[in-house]
Amino acid sequence: IDMRALARVHDVDASVADVDAGATWRAVLDAALSRGLTPPTLTDYQDLSVGGTLSVGGIGGAMFRYGAQVDNVAALEVVTGGGRRVWCSSTRLPRLFEAVLAGLGQCAVMTRAIVGLRPAPERVRLLDLRYEDLGTFAADARTVVRDGRFDTVQGFVVPGVAGGWAYLLEATTSSAAGEQTLLAGL
Repeated sequence: IDMRALARVHDVDASVADVDAGATWRAVLDAALSRGLTPPTLTDYQDLSVGGTLSVGGIGGAMFRYGAQVDNVAALEVVTGGGRRVWCSSTRLPRLFEAVLAGLGQCAVMTRAIVGLRPAPERVRLLDLRYEDLGTFAADARTVVRDGRFDTVQGFVVPGVAGGWAYLLEATTSSAAGEQTLLAGL
């Protein structure tokens, strides 16, 4: 379904944004940042539509802390298979709400969403940690997700310097802590 005609960011307040399902996450982020806010979880590619990512879950590097994008939705306007346009949420038509989020468009088509926001950090640092050993990489990834020292954490398999594969742990932080503190125990 081509949702480009439904691409408006209607409103941003202190905790949520009211947006059309065809709006891109870039448009949502731009509107939110102008108020010092950000969606809790963003995908790596912000030109995806809100409805598109909410239809499949919406994963990103901050999921371990804030959940997937679908976990940060307050309400949805949908068009059901019977052609009814309705609003649903965890308290209003909750079974429909739960079925639509990450439901691959099989229960209804999203036309609008109320998505949660949080305060945006003023600065963010990116650290790329490269590993040659999968076991060490996995252990360190578990450590930083559990102790919460980073705001986002993602892992990648990348070509190794001498052939084969290496592993990249990409993490961001808004903390003023030094690298020695951030990398302690890794």
